[in-house]
Amino acid sequence: MFSRDILYSPESFDLHNNLGTELFRAGRVHEACEHFRKSIELSPTWWTSWSNWGVCLERKNNFEGAIRSYYQAINNGRYHLAYVNLARLLLNLGRREEALIFFKR
Repeated sequence: MFSRDILYSPESFDLHNNLGTELFRAGRVHEACEHFRKSIELSPTWWTSWSNWGVCLERKNNFEGAIRSYYQAINNGRYHLAYVNLARLLLNLGRREEALIFFKR
């Protein structure tokens, strides 16, 4: 659905993010990540795209990049999924102490 809409509004950060989400759910991760990146380029302060970009980086095993992206999403808008994603990733990486500090903040 969003792939048609974006043809008429190619500068919409929201549409790029939504199309990225749609593609990610369909298993088209590489394409999805390109749309999340474009969404960030168009609106660098919007937190949702930063969290989704973090998911892309995590999928590519770029864990430090994912952590930075989740923090950016939190700093930009306290996005609840970024908190969940960051905590889960830190715990999965065995960085329990860092996760505890994060939870206490």
